[in-house]
Amino acid sequence: MREMQLNARLWAVAEKIPPDCRLLDVGTDHARLPIWLLQHGRVRSVIASDLRKGPLEQARKNLLKYRIGERIQLRQCAGLTGVSPEETDVISICGMGGETILHILEDSPWAREKRLILQPQSNLALLRRFLQENGYAITEELLCQDRGYFYVVWMVSAGEMPPLSPGEAHGGRLEAWVPDACWRDYLEQLTGKMAYEVGFLERSVQEKDFLRRDDLSAALSELRQRKENLPW
Repeated sequence: MREMQLNARLWAVAEKIPPDCRLLDVGTDHARLPIWLLQHGRVRSVIASDLRKGPLEQARKNLLKYRIGERIQLRQCAGLTGVSPEETDVISICGMGGETILHILEDSPWAREKRLILQPQSNLALLRRFLQENGYAITEELLCQDRGYFYVVWMVSAGEMPPLSPGEAHGGRLEAWVPDACWRDYLEQLTGKMAYEVGFLERSVQEKDFLRRDDLSAALSELRQRKENLPW
C-alpha cells in the first residue's frame, strides 16, 4: 500500500493526536494528516473539513490514491459549523492565522469541551490572550522546524490560565514549553522581528501604535531575558 508522507510541521501535530480518538481536522487541505493517521491506525475516525471546494476535491483524489475509501468524511464548511459536538473528541486546526482560529473557536463555544491541537501561523499573542480570557488552557507548547521555518504546536483544553504577561502572550509560558534546544534559536528570531517592529512603531504618531509599541517593548525585554536564562 502506498504510504502518505508528512512534512515536519504535520509530523509534530500527528505525534500529539491521542490514540483511538474521533478526530476533526479543520482546514484539512489535501487531507494529508488524516490519511497518515488512518494508515497507521492512530485514530478511530476522521471528519476532514475545509472551507474551499478545490482542496476537498484534491483530498477526495488522495483518498482514492491511498485507498482510504470511506474511512474519512469530507465536509465543506466554515470552521466547525458543519460538525456537531457529538461527532468528535479531538480537533486539530493547523496552517491558519491566529485570528482565523480565534474566530472559529468564538463561533463554536462547544469546542471548549474538546481537546484541541492548534498550530497557528501568525497573531500568536492575540490567540493566546483569547484562549486565556475564554476558559481555555494551553497545557503544552512544542516547537518544530520545517524547511527553515519555526512552527509551534499547542495542546489546549478547558481550564484556567493566569493572566499572561506581555512576554508570555507573545512567546508562551516557559512552564508549558516542551524542552528543546531549538527554543533559543526561535527566541533569537522572534525577538529580532519584534525589535524591528518596535523601531518602526516608534516613528508613528497614532495612539493605537503607541499601545502596540508598549506591549511589544515589554514582551521584548522579557523574552530577551528568558533567552539568556533558558535551562536547555
